[in-house]
Amino acid sequence: MDKKEIEKKLLRLALAEDIGSGDITSAALKLAGRRGEAVVVSKASGIISGLTQFRHVYRLLSSTMSVKYLKQNGAEVVPGDQILR
Repeated sequence: MDKKEIEKKLLRLALAEDIGSGDITSAALKLAGRRGEAVVVSKASGIISGLTQFRHVYRLLSSTMSVKYLKQNGAEVVPGDQILR
């Protein structure tokens, strides 16, 4: 198994542990089958990392999701900066 396959397997395991038998917030809001938009915003100053993993996690959840990067790994951010949408 190569590095990418190991990473994908670890992400699947983490999602399975986190979601378990389902996401109760999504179930309560009846979001199944609905489309939406989101923006990831920095809550604190820092350096961006993990954008590739972010995309991989959400691709596992939805094959139709698209990501627009507004910042790149290594970029400095301050509170309120939009990172991706």
